[in-house]
Amino acid sequence: MFAEPTPAIREQTLVKVKTTVDARPEQPQTSIFIQLMEPAAYGTQHKNIIPRGHWLTGRGWQKEQQIMALDFEWGKALHLPTMMRHWEASSESERSSGYKEDAYRQALAWAEKNLSKPFFLSSDRLVGVEICEIDGPAIRYGFPYFDQKPPEESSYDDPEPKGYVAGIYDVDKKVFSKVKKQKEW
Repeated sequence: MFAEPTPAIREQTLVKVKTTVDARPEQPQTSIFIQLMEPAAYGTQHKNIIPRGHWLTGRGWQKEQQIMALDFEWGKALHLPTMMRHWEASSESERSSGYKEDAYRQALAWAEKNLSKPFFLSSDRLVGVEICEIDGPAIRYGFPYFDQKPPEESSYDDPEPKGYVAGIYDVDKKVFSKVKKQKEW
């Protein structure tokens, strides 16, 4: 579905899908996969029907345009509020670079207050990224920090990070929380 992934849209979409599947008289075990795509991407590659083979590629256009997804096994006993917490934000979408930039700004502000100076917090090299489910769509980032800025060109002689400023970025609230310093990613 091509829509802005607000909590209300995610809930409406989930209710529609679950209601439709629940209405079937005999329903075998069914896997459901819902993707919310960039609204502006509608019609740029495909019209109303996207060929199944296109989705099986695993990379490419759909990964760049997918904002959030929910994957679950259907069952009549599924609890919608619980399911709402399992939407996953995409770390591969074009939009995710904005999430990372915002998380970095907040991590840097935290580092200014909590790390010994001098330090350099990297926003692009060796950044750890994990999708997580913590009361909604979120991405866990780990930004490496060094005593000084590493050389522009990456090489085998690059210094190891002293550690990481890690935390969880809530894509709905735009907040980088549970921030901490850790040795390893």
